[in-house]
Amino acid sequence: MMTALQMLEEYTKEKPNVPILFDAAHSKGITYAQLDDLSGRVFSYLSAKGIGKEDFVLINLPRGVMPIIAMVGVWKSGAAWALVEDTYAPERIDFIRSDCGCKAELSAENWESVMARQSRKRAMLRLTTMTRLMLFILPEQQAIQRECCTNTATLQEPLTRSA
Repeated sequence: MMTALQMLEEYTKEKPNVPILFDAAHSKGITYAQLDDLSGRVFSYLSAKGIGKEDFVLINLPRGVMPIIAMVGVWKSGAAWALVEDTYAPERIDFIRSDCGCKAELSAENWESVMARQSRKRAMLRLTTMTRLMLFILPEQQAIQRECCTNTATLQEPLTRSA
């Protein structure tokens, strides 16, 4: 079975110029090739900070394509992410950051410096248990946002039993 990253790599090779992500600022869309490049910049930024397997990254970006780019870049690094909205109360964001033990944060304040990085291709990587879990339950992302940081043991338990 292919992972989401492997599928994205295949689509990027097959149809690099096909738009995949749209928002108000990107009405013509971000193509597969652009998503690969931009998420590679996130990967480069995180790698330079020593972020990798088993680490958590807090994604605190406004709605749109930026959080998706950040998610893919975090997955490329082998880390897992916790997503918050920039409209959350600061106390809630602080709690989630602390509870997850986030070692890095991607936010509007540092996004420009993240995007200024040279894009980096990832080597094939082994996904962490939490990242694999998030890949398979993306349709239930809102539930993950609420529970991933406070109930990690429970979320990992099904993978532990079947692995």
